[in-house]
Amino acid sequence: MRNARVPNGLSGIMSLLLGLCVLLAAPTVGAQLETVRVAYNPGTVLRLYAAFERDTFKKHGLNIELIRFESGAAASAAFAAGSVDIGFTGIPGFIASRLAGANNKVFMVENDSGGAEGLVVRAQAGITSVRDLTGKRIGTVVGTTSWMGLISALQKAGIDPASVKIDNVPPSAWVPAFQRGDVDGLFIWSPALFTIAESGGKLLATMSEYRRDPLLWQARSDFLSNKPDVARRFVAALDEAQPMVESRDEKFIARMAKETASTPSATLKTVEAIKSIPLRDQVSDTSPYSLTSPGGLQTEIDAWLKLYVEKSIFRQQPNMEGALDATAIRAAMGK
Repeated sequence: MRNARVPNGLSGIMSLLLGLCVLLAAPTVGAQLETVRVAYNPGTVLRLYAAFERDTFKKHGLNIELIRFESGAAASAAFAAGSVDIGFTGIPGFIASRLAGANNKVFMVENDSGGAEGLVVRAQAGITSVRDLTGKRIGTVVGTTSWMGLISALQKAGIDPASVKIDNVPPSAWVPAFQRGDVDGLFIWSPALFTIAESGGKLLATMSEYRRDPLLWQARSDFLSNKPDVARRFVAALDEAQPMVESRDEKFIARMAKETASTPSATLKTVEAIKSIPLRDQVSDTSPYSLTSPGGLQTEIDAWLKLYVEKSIFRQQPNMEGALDATAIRAAMGK
């Protein structure tokens, strides 16, 4: 540049270094975006909706190719085949992926959705507490996080799950089954939970009263090792979108409502019920959501796995050694 002035002295050197750091940290304008194949099922993946609305993925040089799966088994098979890179999942989905032969690792916690999963009952069912569920017909999706919430609620109330008629009801059948009276109640996730409650159902309990419900981001091990900077940018893009979630931004709420086919009011209740997990907690020595602390997320996963095996949801335990990897989080935080 003809009229550019070369900075002098220490302040000038610092200015040059700062400018160089900015150039290195930001994706080159016009550069080709890195495609990341992401497995998901519309639900409580809040930061993902916000990141798309705020366009933070493109800012970090990423082209996110969303691949929707209606079942955890299908997503697990896709991971094992190497046809997806990253996926949003609950603890049971992560365990299933490992059992299917995918050497996946959890590299980030999305949130704790325990407050947005719960038991909604029909007003005519005569159910006023979990203790009234004996002999009642309760629908859920067996093996999922909501099933875990139901079993945990029954155990805490001292009720044998065998004394409750637990029906395996897919999400597409929740509303009609509830309206027809095929079930006395449903233990399900949101926004459907709050949508049904708004339509005359009685919200009786949420999973957060019984146990933690961390929802996770998992990735193939080879993806994390071969493309660590892509994983870092993915984490950074999600984290940068978090303020939009915390502010309950109207555009974010509208996008999530559309993606989940829910009302804006049920969507807002869902967002308000979910606990955000900051990145700093995920590398903390004391947080139960920590990927690095022995008493953190691994302890929670082990407790879930034990119950799943006891109830024959999984008939064997996968090798969970090295299942958590905080490298991308640390890099996104500049550690």
